[in-house]
Amino acid sequence: MKSMRLQFLVISALSIALALAAAGFVMIKLFEKNLERRVEAELIIYVNQIAAELSFDKDGQIKSPTTLSDRRFTLAYSGLYWQIDDISLKQQLRSRSLWDYALPLPVDTHITGELHRYFLPGPNGGTVIVQERQLIVATPKGARPVRISTAMNYETVTQARSQFTKDMMPYLIILGIFLLLSSAIQLSLGLRPLKNVRDGLNAVRNRQKQRLDGDFPSEIKPLTQAINQLLDSQEETISRARKRAADLAHGLNTPLTVLTNDAAKLKEKGEREIAGELADLAQVMRSHVDYELARSRITPEPSHRNSDANPHQIVAEIAKTLQRTPKGEALSWKIDVPKDVEVTVDRDDLRELLGNIVENAVKWTQTQVEITGTSSSDAVTLVIEDDGKGLDPKLIETIMVRGIRHDQKTQGTGIGLSLVREICDIYTIDLTIENRQTSGLRVTLVFELA
Repeated sequence: MKSMRLQFLVISALSIALALAAAGFVMIKLFEKNLERRVEAELIIYVNQIAAELSFDKDGQIKSPTTLSDRRFTLAYSGLYWQIDDISLKQQLRSRSLWDYALPLPVDTHITGELHRYFLPGPNGGTVIVQERQLIVATPKGARPVRISTAMNYETVTQARSQFTKDMMPYLIILGIFLLLSSAIQLSLGLRPLKNVRDGLNAVRNRQKQRLDGDFPSEIKPLTQAINQLLDSQEETISRARKRAADLAHGLNTPLTVLTNDAAKLKEKGEREIAGELADLAQVMRSHVDYELARSRITPEPSHRNSDANPHQIVAEIAKTLQRTPKGEALSWKIDVPKDVEVTVDRDDLRELLGNIVENAVKWTQTQVEITGTSSSDAVTLVIEDDGKGLDPKLIETIMVRGIRHDQKTQGTGIGLSLVREICDIYTIDLTIENRQTSGLRVTLVFELA
């Protein structure tokens, strides 16, 4: 099953990872660029120091600068270098750090005093950043051009970049976790109105509410309004259908009564055969009408029930009514049903279901009707027993088949099985009919709790 929450979190995780990767890449590049600029600025300072210190002997030869304070210039291959090239005299001076290596400066056009930057091969196979400036200097032998160069190993930049990346990575990971948690919290808060809609629909289904109510966000409000309109329309449709079924059944009762009276008059006049046929026909039609009238009162599905039902109260009401009948007064009644348990069945439907079963037990029992109930964490079980003759096992197998219609019942079963079976099917109630070991019939109903 697809989950919006999971999809959103996956998309957020990927987006955050990509954003942090891009941000990290940009920050590393910025760090590297700024470090290069700092190195270049340092090299320019050294170029200017060397230019300021340039001096010549009486023969016009350049003297080696002696005032540079950085010790790296004196250590072989230390990473910091300088080089002076006298173009006219083909003279070249190098820092001790270059040892036996000369910077391979490219031959290009120079504007006097202009700085040139190069990335050139350096000592030990590395790469160096070079800042170079060509000056026209006055010497005892006349003015001539001189190229002054300073260089630093590019490895200095790459090492600093690697260390910066290593130091920054834990913070990016922590930031990613924080952003992902923030997305999860935001998602939870954003989906809370949908959870409220779900809880509201469950309350409607459990008949705790008739409509969705509450202060929903403007984005969800059209959805809740559409659901409420659907609930209202559904309720109105069901109510109208029930009313029409009841009107039709009541409308047929009067003609059937007239037909029954006419059959009685024919019988008085000696037309017994045709009178019997008319009476049987009227009885069959009345059975159909009574059955359909009862069906119209049954809730079409569990979510449309008016309320939950307490089996103890329903059993007590049915027993109280049947105990007032001539047969019921003579019987012994044993009732033990938990008082504080409710099942997710409409009260009228449970009354119809238990009424048919208990009335049948009263009809066929000899001395006693026993109704017991038990409850567990996931189900409520009701057992209705009588001590009558019971049923043929083959007949029990037949009447337990789903889909038995009202007009297909075996005469004398007397439990209105079509109606009972229909209610059980609607509410997924487990129905079992069996003979007792001694005598009589046992009907077991198992109601699963939500």
